[in-house]
Amino acid sequence: MTKIRLAVLAVAVAVAVLFVGSAAVSAQTTVGANTTRACSLLPGYTMADVVETARNFEWADDTAPGLVVINSKVAASGGLEFDFLVNFYWPSFSDMVEKQSRWIQSQGGAYPSPAFEGMATCGENMRMSSIRRATDPLPTGSSIAPVTAMMTTNCELNGTSFDDVMAGAKTLGDNFGALALVTRRNFGGPRIPFNSTVGMRFVFPSFDDFGAGMDKINQNPVPVAQNGPGSMSCETGSLWAAYRIHSRNN
Repeated sequence: MTKIRLAVLAVAVAVAVLFVGSAAVSAQTTVGANTTRACSLLPGYTMADVVETARNFEWADDTAPGLVVINSKVAASGGLEFDFLVNFYWPSFSDMVEKQSRWIQSQGGAYPSPAFEGMATCGENMRMSSIRRATDPLPTGSSIAPVTAMMTTNCELNGTSFDDVMAGAKTLGDNFGALALVTRRNFGGPRIPFNSTVGMRFVFPSFDDFGAGMDKINQNPVPVAQNGPGSMSCETGSLWAAYRIHSRNN
C-alpha cells in the first residue's frame, strides 16, 4: 500500500502521555502545541486503510512531531462533516517551529498539504492549540493501547479561572481513570472571543477502561463546579477512536 504523505505541521486528542511534563494543577504547567486537520474518506476506503498507511510512513528524526494520533468519529456531537481528525502534538511551540523549519528547508521551501494517496481528502485550514495535562502521569508499567477511546468536550469559561478549569478536568480524569488534557485554541477555526472557551480531552487506557469509567462516574456522579450564573458550561461530549500513529523515540 502506498505510504502516507503528511505535512509535518498539519493536523485534536490525544494520547499525550509523551509530551506534557508537569503534573501540577496550574496554569503554569508545561504547555505543548497541537495542530489539527479534518479529513474525509473517499469512496471505497476505510479507516483501516488510512491507519495502516499512516503507520507505515517513515518519520525523519529531525522533523518528526512528538506524537501523531488519528481520531475517527464514534459518537460525535454537532453534525461534523468529516470522518476523522489528524492530530500532531509537540512538546512545545519552539519544538514545533524547529522541526517545521527543517521540513521546509529539506523540501526547498515547499510545504505540501496532507495527502492520503487518494484515500481521503483533508481541509487546507488547520487549527492550532496549546495543550496542558491536568492529571498525574500514568503509573510505571502502564500504557495506552494503540487504539483506544477518547472523549472530548468544549466549555464556555463564563469567567471561570483557568486554575479551576484544570482542577475540574483533573477531578473528572481521576474519576474516569483517564488522562485529562485541557486545550486552548490559538489560531484557526470559527471566530470566538479570545480566552472564552477551552477544550477537554479524556484519553482512556483502553475501550474497556472507558466502559468501566463511564459506569463509575454515572453511578457516583462527581461535581466539578458550582451551577448557576458565571460558572463554566460544557457542551455534549463526543466519543472518538484514537489511533496512535507515531511517537518520537518509540
